[in-house]
Amino acid sequence: MKGRIGFTVDSDLRIVSWGQKISELTGKPARSVKGHPYYEVLPRFSVNGIGDLIKKAVQEQKPIKIKDFTFRCLKGFQSADISVRPSKNNRFSVSLCIKHNCRYEEEFNSCKRLIDMGKHASTLAHGVRTPLNAIKGAAVYLKNRYPEEKPLIEFIDIIEEEIHKLDNFVSRFLSGVLNPEAETSDIDLNEVVKRIEPYSAIHRETKKLKIDFVYNKIPLVRVDPFHIEQAILNLLNNALEAVKEGGKIKIETYTAQLDEGKFAVVEISDNGPGFSDNDIYYGRIPQKGKAHGFGLFLTREIVQFYRGSMEIKSVQGKGTTVKILLPEK
Repeated sequence: MKGRIGFTVDSDLRIVSWGQKISELTGKPARSVKGHPYYEVLPRFSVNGIGDLIKKAVQEQKPIKIKDFTFRCLKGFQSADISVRPSKNNRFSVSLCIKHNCRYEEEFNSCKRLIDMGKHASTLAHGVRTPLNAIKGAAVYLKNRYPEEKPLIEFIDIIEEEIHKLDNFVSRFLSGVLNPEAETSDIDLNEVVKRIEPYSAIHRETKKLKIDFVYNKIPLVRVDPFHIEQAILNLLNNALEAVKEGGKIKIETYTAQLDEGKFAVVEISDNGPGFSDNDIYYGRIPQKGKAHGFGLFLTREIVQFYRGSMEIKSVQGKGTTVKILLPEK
């Protein structure tokens, strides 16, 4: 937790006020610490053999500052500059200016965010069912109403096929079962990307984007085509949302020879705003606009399920490149 946090004590060093941020830092809510000496919650603030510096400030009735004081928090160690100053009603304000985020805190927050995603994912999947059934009903009606309209019937057949795929995916998601043997087949990722290519057309026109698709010879991979299509589409969606008008996106397939063997690679790069290295280091899922990063998280889980990997490289202000690597069948 980087930034300034604080609390207030009385002349007996008992906690009078305790904010939300320091509650998060220590894991102690205000109701459990108010009225207790501060040193029962935090270590005594002392350096170089000098006694309690808050007590010293109380006795001398003057401000005291401590530089680079290290103390243990709920999620590891923190370093902070501490200042104590007298305030009204014989109380003393203690302020901690924390300079660096704690690595354990970053990992904790990342895990908490994924847990929150999991809590909402089932609700989201259930919510898809209602409009999906409505679309399916409308498609059946139109098919029966206009049986002679061949172009319309062709599009309705596509709609029904995609509804079936999505409904099947939601069913497996809600049951918590993902059986690779039931749905996997040997596929060429070039064909999957080509099916996605028309999706980018409307964005190319409305935002005046330059979108290039480059196809190279790649090995076949054994996966569920629907899963991988969704994984790639999630990455493309992120890129389309990230780039500004006139931006550039490139989607390329190629082969990578690694120690573990041969891999088919789909690489999506954009010249959007990018994000910091800390997001990658701490395993955080970058957020795009008002989204919560669930699409990127889901892509990573799908790729890892099929013994593949996902690589992210990003430079703030320059853009992002994401690769998914899937092993040869």
